[in-house]
Amino acid sequence: MIVIPAGSFMMGSPESEAGRNASEGPQHKETIPRAFAMSKYVVTFAQYKEFMNATGRDAGASCWYYRDDKKLWLPKEGRTFTDPGFAQESNSPAICLNFGDANAYAAWLSKLTGQTYRLPSEAEWEYAARAGTKTARYWGESPDQQCSYANGADQAYHKEVPDDPGFAGCNDGYFRTSPVGKFKPNAFGLYDMLGNAWQITQDCLTGGYDGSDHKGAPVLGACAKHAIRGGSWGRPPVNLRAAGRGGMAEEVRGVTNSIRLVREF
Repeated sequence: MIVIPAGSFMMGSPESEAGRNASEGPQHKETIPRAFAMSKYVVTFAQYKEFMNATGRDAGASCWYYRDDKKLWLPKEGRTFTDPGFAQESNSPAICLNFGDANAYAAWLSKLTGQTYRLPSEAEWEYAARAGTKTARYWGESPDQQCSYANGADQAYHKEVPDDPGFAGCNDGYFRTSPVGKFKPNAFGLYDMLGNAWQITQDCLTGGYDGSDHKGAPVLGACAKHAIRGGSWGRPPVNLRAAGRGGMAEEVRGVTNSIRLVREF
């Protein structure tokens, strides 16, 4: 875990940011009133497997994949956390997880350690991802350095999925997931905050922000989808931005979804 200090930042993206989506605005000041600790890496295959063995948690019967022929995300039977359809190393991101899996893992770890672990709010996540920067990415505005900092769609991905037009011009050597910590961290010392696997947050996905300072607290309610952050190995540079947002229904176990936890003091 890495200690993230209290502070404030401008959440969301300015209208001038390349690739901006309307849901990333309005850009507004957000305060993080208390320090917290955040996972240095996303939860790994080995860590989640330990949880499954200890609790008997079911991995489900399917995992959602993007179908190029249908241009839709659809469940694929027989694919699960334990067999997502490609090799996973012990220190690869735990994937094919949903919102319930993430919360169950956090509750188990809390009980095991006597500490309070949970999913981050969107504000906490973006504050930690930016690590004091104001640019689209924690390494700068341009995606040109993506392969030094993040595992996203690139030449290695494009070679396997040539019909997908969105990719960086560099080659990071990974078509799918990479072991955690293979790329440069941000200024807080957090790895893979962008790329490798989307990270599930507590918040409901909204069409935009209300402009209020929520003091780092999550925006909750009856959710059609929860907000996910950071992009993944299969997403283009436009998704690998600190302000970028995605959504996932609670029950969906996605091949690009993982977990990063915070610990309260």
